[in-house]
Amino acid sequence: MKPHLTTLFCLGVLCAVVVPVHGQTKDAKKATAPAEAPAASAPPFQASRIEKIRAVDSGIIEMIHAAPGDYVEADTLLVTLDSYRQKHILEVAKLRTADQSRIRECLADIDIRESTLETIRQRLRRRAATDQDLRQGEAQLDSAKAKLEAAQTNAKLAELDLKLAEINYENRFLKTPIAGIVATVEKEKGETVAAGAEMVTVADSAELKVCLPVSAAWAAKLAPGMVVPVRMADGMRELVRVARLLPGTGGNSIVELLVKNPEPTKIQNPGKIDFLFSEIPQTTPAPVEP
Repeated sequence: MKPHLTTLFCLGVLCAVVVPVHGQTKDAKKATAPAEAPAASAPPFQASRIEKIRAVDSGIIEMIHAAPGDYVEADTLLVTLDSYRQKHILEVAKLRTADQSRIRECLADIDIRESTLETIRQRLRRRAATDQDLRQGEAQLDSAKAKLEAAQTNAKLAELDLKLAEINYENRFLKTPIAGIVATVEKEKGETVAAGAEMVTVADSAELKVCLPVSAAWAAKLAPGMVVPVRMADGMRELVRVARLLPGTGGNSIVELLVKNPEPTKIQNPGKIDFLFSEIPQTTPAPVEP
């Protein structure tokens, strides 16, 4: 499954063209609006953000769960790496964390040593024990407390090992942090990959860019930050924002538009985008902050 797509959303998807305004005669159109650029194909939608999902650790690809062109929600599983070793380590770490027997043994030993020391003190008051007996009992109690501290430290280390084992296991399942379109899948099932290898590229669909050609006269009526109406491929009217005005060829200009949160079907299905020129103000606008 070698990639045939670039970081564009599914090359060739949603090409945009400009069409004349309907419902006007040619004479009326010439009198009320600047001449439009001839209809021409424009580049497809582009993402303003590209997310590259990489392998955190080396491994063998067990399964690829997405293909170029698929729309995926955030946190969707894309690639599974072999995880037998990581799962085994995780299970052992869980057992170590759950095993509190050593701490219980140390606590029981402390209870015994404290009781023994109290008995020695009572005997010492009756002169039935010596100072050496007392010092020996205190030393044994201190040793039991030290063993408890060591057991508690080991328990904390076991918890850290468990967290690390959980992270290492989760790293075998590569997910996308964003919603968008799968642009490329760089590897195939069964391949061995190194840590850091690029696996899948996802293009953010929350905000897309598209460029439309217009005449220089119409471009003069637009400005960065303006919200203008367009007709999408499915015939729905939507408002988009002008991002930039770029020089074109043949006396025309290129308008870069930002489309917010389009529906996945609009991203994936080919079609065109038409400026609704009749709804755009005829006077030159003041620039608006995006």
